[in-house]
Amino acid sequence: MDAKETAKKIVATLKEELKLYALIDQRLDEQERAIRNEDERLVFKIIDEKDEALQTLREQDRQLAQWTQQFSPAQLDFLEEKTRALRDKLSATLKSILAKEETCDKLLQSLQSRTGSKMTGVKKGKIGLKGYSLPSRVKPKISKNI
Repeated sequence: MDAKETAKKIVATLKEELKLYALIDQRLDEQERAIRNEDERLVFKIIDEKDEALQTLREQDRQLAQWTQQFSPAQLDFLEEKTRALRDKLSATLKSILAKEETCDKLLQSLQSRTGSKMTGVKKGKIGLKGYSLPSRVKPKISKNI
């Protein structure tokens, strides 16, 4: 494969990566809403979709690394100039993704804290209610049929 074909494939792959990162960015907005609404199923579904996209991105990154090894330093400089705008968009999208992931992480930690507090309250309530329960049935010592 010649350098021009490889360069075209690299640009096409970077465009595909940008689309996948944009999809992840969009799904993170939905994930944040799902966390706020405490919709656990939707959160897990979104996480699975993001994981699939990330696996595809890892494969594409490996392919890009193989393709770029074929270029001379001068060709790499030319390719960097040609893809600068695309790489800048990728970088901005990645920064957005990281910020949204941090927001979702904080929301999940807050939810976990609230859930832990509720569990502690329920546990304390159960302990307090034990004093009001009916006494357990006294089993007869002579006949077991009573």
